[in-house]
Amino acid sequence: MTSTVSCFSRLRSRCVFVGVALAFGPLLCMAAPKASVSATNAPAAGTPAASKTPVSPSAAAGIPAAGVPAADTVGRLSAVPVPELSAKAWMTLDANSGQVIAALNPDEPIEPASLTKLMSAYVVFEALDNKRLTLNQTVNISEAAWKTEGSRTFVKLNTQVSIDDLLQGLIVQSGNDATVALAEAVAGSESAFATLMNQEGARMGLKGTHYVN
Repeated sequence: MTSTVSCFSRLRSRCVFVGVALAFGPLLCMAAPKASVSATNAPAAGTPAASKTPVSPSAAAGIPAAGVPAADTVGRLSAVPVPELSAKAWMTLDANSGQVIAALNPDEPIEPASLTKLMSAYVVFEALDNKRLTLNQTVNISEAAWKTEGSRTFVKLNTQVSIDDLLQGLIVQSGNDATVALAEAVAGSESAFATLMNQEGARMGLKGTHYVN
């Protein structure tokens, strides 16, 4: 494997990590129990500043710090009450063991909105890894890409835009127009690109996932 391919692989992993963090970070924040300090626990006058450091919610709940076996962490998290969220489906899991900590309707089919950009990025990076595309290669912005609604990068009709810039539009701005332009560059059309997304999903074992666009 060349250093260029290795670079793409690391970038792809980073993109997925950032995407998952953006998608599930708010849920994890909402799920964290709120720490409270009673008057009896307040430090006495003259207590050194170091002892006034607030205790994290996880520490207050008895959750071990980093380095403690995942099984122990998940076991102690099970004692934390399940949060009440307005979302109709959500899930939190332990990143080390993959064990589900809490969930609501985890198998309910839901349109994932911009989370589809994660799979789109995987397929584009695969094309880069296989040398079917290069970052400096330019793509003509078709009318189909230009007219795509929703979140946009605002690429202009019939202009030449590099794969590198379109990837930034996909990942940073979640641009639907940039993503369609990339799909056309990789597979010729959006529908053909969706077929590649489904093939990648099947390879990953995503049995309940089906991409249309």
